[in-house]
Amino acid sequence: MEDWLSIVRLLHVLFGVFWVGSVFFTVLILKPRLAKLGPNFEKPVMGALMPRVVPAMFTSAIIVFVTGSIITFNMRAGDLGSLLTTGWGLMISLGIVATLAAISVGLGGLTPTGIKMGKISGQLDGQPPTPAQATTLARLGRRMDVLERVDFALVLIAVATMPLARFM
Repeated sequence: MEDWLSIVRLLHVLFGVFWVGSVFFTVLILKPRLAKLGPNFEKPVMGALMPRVVPAMFTSAIIVFVTGSIITFNMRAGDLGSLLTTGWGLMISLGIVATLAAISVGLGGLTPTGIKMGKISGQLDGQPPTPAQATTLARLGRRMDVLERVDFALVLIAVATMPLARFM
């Protein structure tokens, strides 16, 4: 194997571990635990973490997609027709679609929802929310919960297709 392709594979795995691990940790451990501790803990912790974590996750997701595309193209020597005609190709194609969908949910749903929640929370200045703000925050929180679960499922599918493709 060429040295440069080994480096691309290493980057793919390392950034994939970070991205997927971050999603799993956030959805399965951090958010449920913070929800149990209540908004007095959840808001400052998420407010401190997410401005750093979210850009790192999206950067990692893009690197995973680009390196995965390079690896896929090189494995089939440019014959992308095999993505639709072989078991391996169908699994890889499903992984590509799941990865792009997860990135889209993150960029198109989770990020704008989080920004809206942050703006409203920033206006509170230590005061309780007005009834209208509380209603909006609750609605956005429910949307965030659904989008996080969808993103989690998509990332899980993307990860599962990689080892499965090897045996197709």
